[in-house]
Amino acid sequence: MCGRAAAHRKASADALSGSTVPARRIRPLATPKFLTLVDHLAQGIASGRWREGERLPPQRELAAQFGVTIATMTRAVAEATRMGLVIARPGSGTYVRGAEAPEPSGIDLRLNNVPIVPGIRAALAAAMAELGREGDPERLFGYNPGTGAARHRAAAARWVAPRGLTTSAEGLLLSHGAQHGLAACLAALARPGDTVLCEAWTYAGFHRLAAEAGLRLQGVAMDEEGMCPEALARALRETGARLVLCSPAVQNPTTATMGLARRRAILDACRAVDAFVLEDDVCGYLAGDTLPPLAELDPERAVYITGLSKAVAPGFRLGLLRPPARLRAAITQALGVHHWVAPGFYAEVLARLVEAGVRADHRAEVAARMALLAAPLGLRPPLASYHAWLPVPDVWPVGDFVAALAGRGVLVLPAGHFAVAGAPAPRHVRLCLGAVPPEALSRAAGIIAGLAREQPWAQQAMV
Repeated sequence: MCGRAAAHRKASADALSGSTVPARRIRPLATPKFLTLVDHLAQGIASGRWREGERLPPQRELAAQFGVTIATMTRAVAEATRMGLVIARPGSGTYVRGAEAPEPSGIDLRLNNVPIVPGIRAALAAAMAELGREGDPERLFGYNPGTGAARHRAAAARWVAPRGLTTSAEGLLLSHGAQHGLAACLAALARPGDTVLCEAWTYAGFHRLAAEAGLRLQGVAMDEEGMCPEALARALRETGARLVLCSPAVQNPTTATMGLARRRAILDACRAVDAFVLEDDVCGYLAGDTLPPLAELDPERAVYITGLSKAVAPGFRLGLLRPPARLRAAITQALGVHHWVAPGFYAEVLARLVEAGVRADHRAEVAARMALLAAPLGLRPPLASYHAWLPVPDVWPVGDFVAALAGRGVLVLPAGHFAVAGAPAPRHVRLCLGAVPPEALSRAAGIIAGLAREQPWAQQAMV
C-alpha cells in the first residue's frame, strides 16, 4: 500500500487509541472555490469597496471578474446571503446588508425547515408545563455526564428503535444536535489534510464542517439510489480515504433512498479497505424508512447519527450517536472537547415524550404538502420528505431559472449550492416544503410551474 494509505491507517489508529485531537486547526488545503469567493466578498465589504445598502454587480459580472462559472458565483452569493453578508431583493438584485436593507420578501423555499405538527406541539407544551411545575432546575441545568444520563440514553434507545436500530442505553451517546455529532466524529476520526468521501451533492452544513476541520471533501457519483458502490470503491482506492459520509434514506438535497442491496454494497466497498461510514440518518425517522440502517447491517463499520430537528422541531438540538465499540472512546473524547456536559434539558424533554408514548408522525402533514406540488410539478419523492429535488427545464440555464423565480418572489437553491468541489452540478433546484405555510407553498408551486412553461428569451424581452 502507498504511504498515504499508511498515514490514514495511523490516523485511525491514533483515534482508536484515544489520542487527543490537535487543538490548532489549519486552513483547508483545498478550500472549495465558492467559500474562497465568500471570503473575497466579505473582504470587499469590510474594506468599504461595497458599502452597506449598495447593490452588488450582477452575478454574471461578478463571475467574469473572479474568473469562475456562474454556478460557482451563484453558490457563493447564496452562502454570503445565508451568512448575513448580503440580502436578495426579488426582482431588484443583491445588496450589501445594512440597517436600511429590508428582510427577504417573497416565498422563501431555501431553508429545510420542519413544521411542528399538532401532536408534537401539544406534547411539547405538556412536557414543558410539567417541568415548570416540578421546579427542579438543578436536574435540568446541572452538570450531566458528557455521554448523557443513563435515563436519557435509555429513552433515546427507545426513540430510535422504530428505525430498526438494535441498541442499548450504554451504546448511545448524546450530542447537541446531529451537526455537533458529525463535528465530533470528524475530530475523532480525521486529521487536517485527510480526504473524506461523501455524495457528490450534499448539504452545505457538511461542506462547512469539513472546511473548518481542514479536510478535503471528494464527491462520489450518485444515481437515483444515492451513492454508487462502484464509484465509492474506486474513490477509496484512488484517494486512500478511510471515512465516508452518506445518507441512505431521503438524502439531502436529492431525496435519493438506497435499497437493501445498495446499502450492503456500500458497506462491502468500505469493508474491503477498512473504511468507516458516518451514517447521517436525520431524515430517516421522518421518512418512515423501513429498511435497516447501515449501522444495523454492520455495527462495527458504521457510526449511526441522527437528531430530533427533523422529527420533533427545528430548534430541538439533540443528537443521538451509536458508534462502533472500537470508536466509542475516541468519539466520546471528541464530544467532551466540544461540550462539557450533555444536553440535559432537551434529553429530559425527549424522555418525557417517550414515556408518554409520543411518536413524531408527520405523514399527514407531508402528504398534504407534497400533494400541493405533485399535480403542478410532478414531484413524488420515494419516501416522506419536507424537501424535493426539482429538475430544471432544458431550455433554461439553472442560474437564470433561479433568478427568474426570485424576480417573481420565489426563492430556491440551485444544485450548485450543494455540489462538492469538482462534481458537476446537475440541472436541479431544491424546494423546501416545510419552510412556509401550505397556502404560500401552493402559490409557489403555481409560479414555478408557470415559469417552467416559458422560454428564457421571453424573460429577456420583458427586461
